[in-house]
Amino acid sequence: MVFLTFVRNASRYTFRGVQRKYVETSEPSRLMKRHQMKRVGAKYYGRLRNCWIIGVNIMNKALRYSTRDTACKSEKLDKLYSTRLEAACLEHGMDQKYFLTSLAEFDINLNRESLANLAIYEPRTFQTLVEFVKKRSLEIGLQSKTLGAPMGLEPRGILEEIKKASNSSSS
Repeated sequence: MVFLTFVRNASRYTFRGVQRKYVETSEPSRLMKRHQMKRVGAKYYGRLRNCWIIGVNIMNKALRYSTRDTACKSEKLDKLYSTRLEAACLEHGMDQKYFLTSLAEFDINLNRESLANLAIYEPRTFQTLVEFVKKRSLEIGLQSKTLGAPMGLEPRGILEEIKKASNSSSS
């Protein structure tokens, strides 16, 4: 066991000087860097794979692209989940923002990704969540007039109530 520990730690030490002392270095050896480049560049063909300078440049560019594209991918997925969730909420006659805030108020901790997946792959479960939010909102007394109507449509009788309210306030 002691021998294995020495072998593991030996890669961090280099042999320098006339006095034959081991000096600790924090950087990997030159061969290890080349081996890492060859592993990353194994998917390329020709000089991109075999030449050191060209391979390093291609590897650095590929790593830059991968970090940039990871951020773009997460933004696109967030937009996708938001669009799916909005469509599912409108299908059941509820506003997405109100639905998410109501779920948070009722201590149902589901993020947009899981809600969007529920809406697509388990529509009955999503429907029960929407019905739960509607019932709890009616119990509390929130949005009792426009709860069942989809966004952009006025429920029956709302115009008459607005006229009554304006007539009573003006007289």
